[in-house]
Order: sequence, then C-alpha cells, then structure tokens
Amino acid sequence: MQLMRSILTGPNVLNLDGFRSFVVRFMIQMSRDFATPSLTEENTVFFTEDNAELERREIEQFQLRRSWESSPHPYLFFNQDHITMTFLGFYINSVGDLVDPQKGQILERRLMSKPLRNGLKAQRVDFKTNMDDLKK
Repeated sequence: MQLMRSILTGPNVLNLDGFRSFVVRFMIQMSRDFATPSLTEENTVFFTEDNAELERREIEQFQLRRSWESSPHPYLFFNQDHITMTFLGFYINSVGDLVDPQKGQILERRLMSKPLRNGLKAQRVDFKTNMDDLKK
C-alpha cells in the first residue's frame, strides 16, 4: 500500500499528526464508490407492456446509473515519488470538510483536522485544484 511507503507518514515528519487517520477515513469515503451495485445486462432486453417486472428493473437500473453518474467520486492518489499526493474529485475547505468541487456540497464534515491541514499546507499540498479544469 502506497500509504505505508509514503514519506508523509514517516516518524520524522513534523506537523502531520492524524494523517494516517485522515487517509483511512478518506478510504472509507472512497470505498462507497466501489460498493455501488454493478449495472446488469438486463438493460439490453426488449420489454413489452405485459412484462411489468422487467420494465420495473430497467427503470431501477437507469435510476442507479443516473445516480452514480451525477454523484461525486473523490480519490486520493499517492504519487510514485512517495512524497506528493493528488486530490481528485474533491477539495478540503478551510475547516477540514471534504467538498465536491462541482456542486460545492460538503460530502463529509471535518474529515481533516485544522492542524493537519495547516501541516499539509506548509508542505505545499494543493487543496483546491479542480482536475476537470486542467488541460488534458
């Protein structure tokens, strides 16, 4: 696991108390993405008016897909240099809330402590880059 090899979690790093805890809590938030049920292939079946159950399942699958597509998907990547990390699909506001950059919606309150945020800011971690705005 990249977290275990990251210099940011080492014993000699100052002002990053709670970093591991933040990452674990964030991983729980990220895992919700992977816990979303998969879409089935039933959406390719031709439905007739007399088959209400199959039609109901098709509508459920469509609603699930729309819900997933319109939901935020926050990810935290530890870069190969073992020093830097990339926040993707979220930012951390000044009070430590996890925020969806598209809607400005708070996904989880106080995910990061203020001292940890200040310590990471001193390490020049960028909390507000919106990856969707970067050139591809």
